[in-house]
Amino acid sequence: MNYRRILYIAFIMFIVIWLWQNLMQDSLVEQKVVSSHRVLEVILAESDPEDVKTIYFPPDYQGLPGEVFYLTTLKDNEYITDKYRIVTAESGSDDEREWEIEQSWRNTHLPADRFEVYHLQEGRWQQ
Repeated sequence: MNYRRILYIAFIMFIVIWLWQNLMQDSLVEQKVVSSHRVLEVILAESDPEDVKTIYFPPDYQGLPGEVFYLTTLKDNEYITDKYRIVTAESGSDDEREWEIEQSWRNTHLPADRFEVYHLQEGRWQQ
């Protein structure tokens, strides 16, 4: 039995596993995370105190690029629900968007029992 061959294979496997773990951890750190609290803060800052808005976050929402959330707004006695997708904005670029609108629906209400729901009432978010 050739022990040298076994040692070479074990050493190569150790290096491959070590590189894979380090590269995976680095890629997770580089992803920009947009927490639900960040979304709530930004939308509150952009809203008037009289606005009636509801935000729906999926139960597994983590704020990673590609995830979605929904914003329902009451305008002119009509509900408009917008679907937003978290986008990756490279730091240092001119375009620092954190999310972009993907779709809009009129008079559509989402089932509250399937989402984490926040209502904007009197200038404050309530769950």
